[in-house]
Amino acid sequence: MCSNNMPETHAEVCAGYAALAQRIAATTDVSVLVVLGAELLALGEQEKELQKDEAAQIFALVESQAVPSLFDPAPTNKHTTHPAETYLRALFDPEDILCLTFISATDKFQHSGAPLVRNVFISMRNAVSPAALKRWVARSATENVFVSMATFKSGSKQRTKENIAVNRHVWIEIDDDADAALAAVRAAVDAGELPAPTVVVRSSCSPRNKFQIVWNLQETGSIEEVETVTRNMCARFKADPASVDAGRVLRLPGYANLKYPERPIVTLMEVNSNAEGI
Repeated sequence: MCSNNMPETHAEVCAGYAALAQRIAATTDVSVLVVLGAELLALGEQEKELQKDEAAQIFALVESQAVPSLFDPAPTNKHTTHPAETYLRALFDPEDILCLTFISATDKFQHSGAPLVRNVFISMRNAVSPAALKRWVARSATENVFVSMATFKSGSKQRTKENIAVNRHVWIEIDDDADAALAAVRAAVDAGELPAPTVVVRSSCSPRNKFQIVWNLQETGSIEEVETVTRNMCARFKADPASVDAGRVLRLPGYANLKYPERPIVTLMEVNSNAEGI
């Protein structure tokens, strides 16, 4: 692969890396290795440019999908709020310590091969600042963006149960037959069996819809109580039974889901900030 014919997509970049690796492994000629090394550096620079372009495209798409502010006493068509801000304000208090989790779509741990995971502990107030939201957009070009449903003690460095400060949500993640499950939730709400969800998020639409539904609790609960209620909700609506641990992370709306080639934007579908809660 020559520097004057550089790849234009991430798939082509990956193919280029694989081809170079084979050529490097097949030669011991120093002069050839020098040339291949230069091609490798050029490919790396092209990958950086693709990431910058993609981040700009994601930011433009998110801005076009921004939802009207639910917190402005007199919202106007000129005032919009990033979906992540709307979501976080509906679920957390300004001084809550959140755990934002970034799971790389490109970098892996050397020994296990698992995706590289980075946790950022930050107050909700700071997490929704314009500067922070733009940082998350830039990171979302190569990292999936999640937030834990628990809040954490000040000074926390790890997302562990021992570091959890408060549990005030229950949730379900629906991956299979998600449209029918969401309809069942809405029917339960209409029948008065459940309060309206605080937020409904479409975490993917490729190849089919997947949803994450969260309810605020009227009162904070212990880890055991939250996990029990969440487990029961998962069983009732045939949601993911593995998504019940108190520190669970869910996708943050307004950012790309990098699990799929189409990279769909995680969409905030519904917000009921004043819902009664469970």
